[in-house]
Amino acid sequence: MSPAANFCVDGLLTDRLETAESRVPGTAGFVARYLRIVPAPAEGQDAELRAMAERLSAGQRDEWAAIWRGVDAHRRPDGTFTPWAYRTVREYLELRRAESQTSNRWMDRITGALLLPSLVIVRVAGG
Repeated sequence: MSPAANFCVDGLLTDRLETAESRVPGTAGFVARYLRIVPAPAEGQDAELRAMAERLSAGQRDEWAAIWRGVDAHRRPDGTFTPWAYRTVREYLELRRAESQTSNRWMDRITGALLLPSLVIVRVAGG
């Protein structure tokens, strides 16, 4: 894999990653995963970039692992993905309300009660 024609990355990739992570938190976690699949675009910087990405994303390692488990669970052998299921608004509201009714926390119970008007409107609207 090579950069597009007339494309130049200014500076070290590790510096660029550090800047990107400060501007868009989570960038390093994605880059760490990406580098496990595709080598670094500039020769000689692969190990340093991988180490930087791992270091910068260490605080969110468990969250990233959960995301990648979900992604990998949908990956087919040919690299494409099976469709992701999604919830309708009604299903989401019903799930949140059901969870609130079984919770022992008073705030959850209040939230469940506040969801009832929205759930009624969605049901009436046929959603």
